[in-house]
Amino acid sequence: MFKFNNQRKLTKHFHSREYFNNLGSEEPSEEAVWNATQLLLKCESIRSAFDKPLVISSGCRTYSHNIQIYQKINDKKIAKGKDPVPIAFGTDHIISKCKAVDFKDPDGSLRDFIFSDLLILSRLDLYMENPDYTKGWVHLTTAKKSMRIFRPY
Repeated sequence: MFKFNNQRKLTKHFHSREYFNNLGSEEPSEEAVWNATQLLLKCESIRSAFDKPLVISSGCRTYSHNIQIYQKINDKKIAKGKDPVPIAFGTDHIISKCKAVDFKDPDGSLRDFIFSDLLILSRLDLYMENPDYTKGWVHLTTAKKSMRIFRPY
C-alpha cells in the first residue's frame, strides 16, 4: 500500500517537500507522486543544460490554495484598475494531477535559456505557459496542450 513520504527526494535536485509544500493535511495519491516525479525528471534535463539551480515557486496545490493564489492575483489586478483573470480550476498544479511546476525566474534567464533552444520542450515533451503571462517565473507542464508555448486562458 502506498504511503506518501514528504522527506524523500523525487529526483536528484528536487525534494518532495519542495513540490508538495502547499498541501496542508492533504496527501497526494501514488499517481500524483508518479506524475510529479516524471515532470521533475524532465526538468532535471533543463537544470543540467541551464547549469543553474531551479527553485520551485509552485508545485502541487490543493483546490483551496489555488483559489487563494488567484484571489491575490486578482486583488492586485483590481487595485491597478485591470480586469481579473479567471480562476484556473483545471490547473495542472492541482493535487489530483500534479503535472505542472513553476520555477522562480526573476531576471528572465531561465525563460531566455528555453527560448534559445525551443526544441528542448519538444525533446522533453514539455509545454511552457507563454511568458507574457508569467512575469518572474516559468511554468512547465507535461499535460498536453495545443502548442508547446501556450496561453493560459
